[in-house]
Amino acid sequence: MGYRSNVAYTIRFTPLPNPQTFNETEEGEFPTDSDIKLCKESFYTFLAEAKVKFPSAISDSAMKVDEANFALNFFAEDVKWYEDYEDVKCHMSLLQLAQDWSENVDEKNGETKGNKHIGGIFVRVGENADDITEEAFGEHDWDWIAVQRQVVVDWE
Repeated sequence: MGYRSNVAYTIRFTPLPNPQTFNETEEGEFPTDSDIKLCKESFYTFLAEAKVKFPSAISDSAMKVDEANFALNFFAEDVKWYEDYEDVKCHMSLLQLAQDWSENVDEKNGETKGNKHIGGIFVRVGENADDITEEAFGEHDWDWIAVQRQVVVDWE
């Protein structure tokens, strides 16, 4: 049977406003059409690279490619998530690619020139109460994925 986990991750491209060109209203700052276009181009470039490098992760039935919101969303329940499994390696490599995109350190001078639009969160919850992994990178919002504990009874 083996140890089982629930696993979720998201890789998202968020159109952040450029400080020189943002539109400010009473509700706050909004990205311009140019910012949205750059974000969209980044998403599709990343998606194309991911499809070539990690086709099994992109085609996994638990993976949802949300083109309207520039996101890759993965959620699998009750799975064996062992680091030496090929499918797990593929998913973790996809996440590493996204993190590399967000950091993209210039080797010449050490400056970070990462893609400002990309961010992601990875969460794995194992069978044991204290077995929870949460990792994030880039521009992210902790509301994207949340871990909740609850009591469930069989008589309600």
